[in-house]
Amino acid sequence: PLNDSGNFAVYPHEYSDAENLSSVSLTRGSTKSSAPFYSDIGGSVELKTKYPSKDFHAQVDENFGSYGMWRGFYRVDSGKLSTDTKVFASFSHTKANKWKGPGEAPDHRNHFALGVTQEFGNVHAELFYDYNDQLNYSYKYHQMDWTKAQDYEKYYTTDNSSNPTDGDYYKLNSNPYTNQVLRGALVIPVSNKVSIDIKPYVWLGEGGGYYSYGAPS
Repeated sequence: PLNDSGNFAVYPHEYSDAENLSSVSLTRGSTKSSAPFYSDIGGSVELKTKYPSKDFHAQVDENFGSYGMWRGFYRVDSGKLSTDTKVFASFSHTKANKWKGPGEAPDHRNHFALGVTQEFGNVHAELFYDYNDQLNYSYKYHQMDWTKAQDYEKYYTTDNSSNPTDGDYYKLNSNPYTNQVLRGALVIPVSNKVSIDIKPYVWLGEGGGYYSYGAPS
């Protein structure tokens, strides 16, 4: 149940790696009454985390691209242990240069995930934790007017400065954010048609964007 109560925007890449998802589904209109949303407006996107595998499994993905882009993803599944416990842990790191101007987008995105499932007879318990830390530098904001629009190429391609003494120094235009999400579930069957489902979660977010204009005083 993640949502921005101010503008209702959600940034899924801050909460999960695509490799750790088993499915993504869209619900149009109002969501189902059992969905634990505190702001239920205009549908929802449901991301389902891939459960730990019943067999031992290791995954390594390396991706490279233009503008110094590099992303590595690493995941290990323990398989089913003798205690009916299954565990997975994953880590990913992403970095890339901006396509214009100094700085990176992202400078880094580090994502760690841990999942544990446990069976106690007919009772099912699970716990998932995601930690995401990222930093990128914003592109220069141009207040365009008619005169500047006549020289569009000049203003479109310029960006913030690499000089620390400038008021538009690129490191003064950063966008850091850290998210932590801890969620669990306990499913206790009562009969063939009835069960008690307990789904606690904790979401901690810290960060924000910073922008500078003009020369320093």
